[in-house]
Amino acid sequence: MMKIAYIKNENLPYDNHEIIQTFKENGVAVVSTTQQNSEDNIIECLNQERPAFAFCVFQKGKWDGFFSAVKQACVPVVAWTTDDPYSLDYTKRRIHHFDYLFSPDKYAATVYRKLGHQRTYVLPYGTLPNLFYHDPSKKRIYESDVCLIGDADDKRASYVEYLYRQTDWTIRVVGRGWKEAIMNFKPSTRLLAVNYWVPPSIARLFYSNSKIVLNIPPVYKTLDNATGFPAHGPSSDFYQIAGCKAFQIAEKRKGISELFHSPKTIVQMNSKEECLAFASHYLRNEEDRTLMAEAAFNEVTSRHLLSHRLQSLIETIQEQFVTNPERI
Repeated sequence: MMKIAYIKNENLPYDNHEIIQTFKENGVAVVSTTQQNSEDNIIECLNQERPAFAFCVFQKGKWDGFFSAVKQACVPVVAWTTDDPYSLDYTKRRIHHFDYLFSPDKYAATVYRKLGHQRTYVLPYGTLPNLFYHDPSKKRIYESDVCLIGDADDKRASYVEYLYRQTDWTIRVVGRGWKEAIMNFKPSTRLLAVNYWVPPSIARLFYSNSKIVLNIPPVYKTLDNATGFPAHGPSSDFYQIAGCKAFQIAEKRKGISELFHSPKTIVQMNSKEECLAFASHYLRNEEDRTLMAEAAFNEVTSRHLLSHRLQSLIETIQEQFVTNPERI
């Protein structure tokens, strides 16, 4: 049985447990430590357990002690760079620490390969079916014509304002900063802002009980993506919304069509005007919404769960191990 060391990322309070469990369900023994442990503690863990590799979900943070520890313990490092392409500049300065690199973004993976990291693979996001599932509720706070979950920014606020002023729809916005973003709107019971981050158990209630969920990825600061590389594939929210069997209108990305081949699965838009037109159409057509939401749900649960992603990662590494045992 393969044994790995999972390096817990403290920014992932839910995903850490799920990742460990998913590896175990795939027949992998897992020992864990955290990136915040001292270098000596990480070295002691690795020397005692002797894992085949150390796996981390790599995001911007304090990793120097971990990099030094795995080097001293002679343990290969496998990283899933889940902030791509928004932390591209930060990550590409550290790719030499990774023996295997998995990126959810096709464009970012291309950059890493051009920089000489040939063991770079594309591994899209996946969803967690025990956290994001259809969860009907009769509580009015969760019901709406249109819902958007995510911290407020200028782009998201412009969409919400446009739909609010052009329609009589009930709208729910959930996340930090929305109170300030809509403070100039005329007060109305049609528009409700939940002005804080919500956990998956609450997010899925909003997703499951909204007629339409808007999937508008946030505007990230470009300090670590100075070249402005656009995101290629779907955001993590994309899979979570579909996993709740919710109908979504998503910002257009090339990678969505590559993963979801049927136009009857996902609606994509490029502008506020397109968003209004699509939302108006589908609010009048409940049967179409239901069928498309079910199609997306079936697609996600059969092909795009976290378990599918980690199984693919394990198979890729095992294949490399068989053909090139000196590499790991």
